[in-house]
Amino acid sequence: MFFGVRALAVNLQSYYFQRGLTTVSEIISRWAPPFENDTGAYIRFVAGRMGVDPNRPFEWSRSNVTRLVSSIIDMENGSRAAARVGAQTIANAVNAVL
Repeated sequence: MFFGVRALAVNLQSYYFQRGLTTVSEIISRWAPPFENDTGAYIRFVAGRMGVDPNRPFEWSRSNVTRLVSSIIDMENGSRAAARVGAQTIANAVNAVL
């Protein structure tokens, strides 16, 4: 689990810093494009869980990245599966990237 979550965080970090995608809307549109997903619903879900405006840049901080990663895991796998990953695994994986 750790390495999968870490890979997610690395991908998101590259979106943020290398591609300049600094809003939830931009990141999720890249991660879950409309031809494969209901991207609008995905953006609303993640932004709501993070407590940010989906169209405003957010700070790349440990707490924001942890909420972003957790929200994506929950959206992709459902809350029961996300609970099995565990908050500590997510925190450790995010810490390994930041």
